[in-house]
Amino acid sequence: ADFIYDNLQIQQNIIGESFRHNVKKLLFLGSTCIYPKNAEQPMKEEALLTSPLEYTNESYAIAKIAGLKMCESFNLQYGTDYIAVMPTNLYGPNDNFDLKRSHVLPAMIRKIHLANCLKKNDWKAVKEDLNKRPVEGIDGTNSNEDILHILTKYGITPTYVELWGTGKPLREFLWSEDM
Repeated sequence: ADFIYDNLQIQQNIIGESFRHNVKKLLFLGSTCIYPKNAEQPMKEEALLTSPLEYTNESYAIAKIAGLKMCESFNLQYGTDYIAVMPTNLYGPNDNFDLKRSHVLPAMIRKIHLANCLKKNDWKAVKEDLNKRPVEGIDGTNSNEDILHILTKYGITPTYVELWGTGKPLREFLWSEDM
């Protein structure tokens, strides 16, 4: 309840206050999670609201859809230029590279980086990485053996990187500063 309430309030406050303060042009960032769970790939804009959403994202998606529809309504009623975009998977500076909770691309980048460091036997770089972002309590102060054990658990070794999934989803990625 809190999550959907807070996210709906965010859309309402940003868009409503923008209008109240005579903002004529607004870029509203949505999310591709607004599209149906089983939308045909690659997704087309016309798929919006044609079938059920992914349940685990539903509260967030509904709030984003509300924001998109608010922009559309303000444009129609008041002649504003509020643009709603649904960027692809963004990645970039200050991203979340946590191996358990990050999105797919930051996790892949970090896994490949760590595997490459292991392959080069660059323990200094591995330990620097783990000091910034420990994995299950393992940081750069742990032994090489402990570090290798935890990284192997996440599919990171000196000779291969394990990436999980079916391999079927189609994804597009965009560097955040290119948007």
